[in-house]
Amino acid sequence: MTVPGQIVVQPGQAYTLAGVACNGGGGVAGWIDWNRDGGFADGGERSANATCSGSSVDLTWSSMPSAAVSGPSFIRLRTATVAGEILAPTGVSNNGEVEDHAIRLVALPRLTLVKNVVGRVQAADQFQ
Repeated sequence: MTVPGQIVVQPGQAYTLAGVACNGGGGVAGWIDWNRDGGFADGGERSANATCSGSSVDLTWSSMPSAAVSGPSFIRLRTATVAGEILAPTGVSNNGEVEDHAIRLVALPRLTLVKNVVGRVQAADQFQ
């Protein structure tokens, strides 16, 4: 499986890893250690389930957690013919594959702009 060396995301936004290799039927799941705490147990670190029906799938994380931190991290990818065997980042599976990849997270800051108009100098002034 091939993953990018760098993942650039913004907190609250979805992230999709396209073209994760798989063979035949079964399931594929991924975990990203967004907060770089060395584990995959935190909320939002697991991708949505993907069913392999060909040679690759796209994995999607619906919303990157606000606790995401830029820097070196890891992504774990698991495949198995029985999707129920890859519900967690660790555990026994009768077949399949587990891969860990070093990545660099770039968590872009969320910017909010608020325009506040106090008043007009003259009543006929127009705002453009």
